[in-house]
Amino acid sequence: MSSGAWSVVARYRQHAVEGPPGVGDDVVVELDLEALLASMGTRLDAAVLMDVELNILMKRLTGRRTCSITGKLLNIYFSTQAELDECTSDGGELLQRKDDNEETIAHRLDVYRLQTEPLIDFYRSRDLLRTVAADGDVDVVYQRLLEAL
Repeated sequence: MSSGAWSVVARYRQHAVEGPPGVGDDVVVELDLEALLASMGTRLDAAVLMDVELNILMKRLTGRRTCSITGKLLNIYFSTQAELDECTSDGGELLQRKDDNEETIAHRLDVYRLQTEPLIDFYRSRDLLRTVAADGDVDVVYQRLLEAL
């Protein structure tokens, strides 16, 4: 696997916990990406679609919390009660990001549908699309990602 692919894989581990980049992040249009890579003397080997049910995605994003004492990332839907209690029993609070609410996330998903979903067919038509089932434990999903690449 190329060093560029490893960079993408490393970023996945971050986004699996934190969620996808926000709407304000720079978006590179597919043809611009091809031109950029060509100017660097490289090519795109694969585009990865992390496939997850909408209800699971909403729980992942709306349920994210950070322990005010340890900084540990938790999820009120998926972390164990013991993990949540470890923070709160020591006097910590489970803090939620202001943008981790249903309204903001629904907007992000609308933007995704408009700007990103069309790329699925684009990369599929070039036989570059790799679909990874993104449900389950982060380590399991990460292993699926490595296998897809």
